[in-house]
This record gives sequence, C-alpha cells and structure tokens, in this order.
Amino acid sequence: MASEETKVELTFSQADVDRERTQASKTARKNAMKDALSDPDIEKFYRERFENEAKMSAEERAQSQLQAQMEEIESKQRELSIKSNTLLAREQLLELGFTGDSLDPILGFVVADDADTTKENIDKFSNMFKSTLDNKVSEVKREILASSDTPQSGQTEVTPEGKYRNMLEQAKAIGDPTQRARAEMLISLEAQNEGITL
Repeated sequence: MASEETKVELTFSQADVDRERTQASKTARKNAMKDALSDPDIEKFYRERFENEAKMSAEERAQSQLQAQMEEIESKQRELSIKSNTLLAREQLLELGFTGDSLDPILGFVVADDADTTKENIDKFSNMFKSTLDNKVSEVKREILASSDTPQSGQTEVTPEGKYRNMLEQAKAIGDPTQRARAEMLISLEAQNEGITL
C-alpha cells in the first residue's frame, strides 16, 4: 500500500499552464528592472539622457521667449516708423498745399513702413493730383473760353483784361470750392504772365 500513496498523478489544464507562465514572466521582468536600475552604467546613461532633455527643453523655452520678444520689438518699431512717417507725410503734404479734412484720407494712402517708400508715395500722389488738376483746369478754361462772348460785327472787341475778368466770373460758378479757387488762381496767373493786372 505504501507504493500507492507515493504515486499521485497531478494533471494541469492549459489555462493553469498559461497562468504559471504569465506569473513567471512578470516576476522575471520585475527582477530584470530591479537589476537594471541598480546597475551604475544604466543609471548613468538614463540620468545623462534626462538631463540633456531637460536642458534642451529649457533652451527651447528660452528660444521661444526670445522669439516672442523679438516679434514684439519689431511690432513696436513698425508702429513707431508708421507714426514717424505719418508726421513726415503730414509736413510734406502741408507744404504742397493740402490742408484740413482732405489731409487725413491722403495720409492713409501715402504712409508706409519706411520713410523712402512714404516719400515716393507722396511724390506719386502729388504728381497724379497735379496732373488731374491741370487737366480739369484746362477743361474749365476751354469751357469758359468757348462760352465767352466774342465780339460780333459792329461790336467792340473785348480787351485781354476783359477776357480774363469774364473767365474769372465764370470760374466763380464752379461748384467745388477747391476747384473754383484753383481755377481762379490759374486764370490770375495766366493774366499776370501776359502782363495784365486784375
């Protein structure tokens, strides 16, 4: 009977075997991590790696802050340049004879980030305005001359002084005060060039 007691057969299912393997695997990983963390070479490797990453992050943060400060400085410089160029443009436009309410809208077109471009824009605007004004004055002069009375047979001839006085009277009928003033001024200048005082 003694031989029957020692002969016990153990049987395991596949689930039992898988459970044992999983447990053994977990234990082996845990032991390997303990050994790795206690190894001075591995500890040194990871310490240096984390320190380098921390340094790089700090450098990147510093770089980002520097970039933001540079952008803010550039923005402030641009604002200052525009204010300075607006003052410069205002002075130049005043010298050219632009005043009052007409000045502010013009500034919006001519002011740029740098002084040279602002100056070029003022010159372009001034030339365009003068050209347009000269064309309009010439047109008004033609209309005035075409509608002025020329002496008929039997009438006395109009003197040059009378011709310019008639032109001035007709220029006073122009609706826009700025154009009227410019037309009157040009007629007066033309009369002076011919030696006629009005």
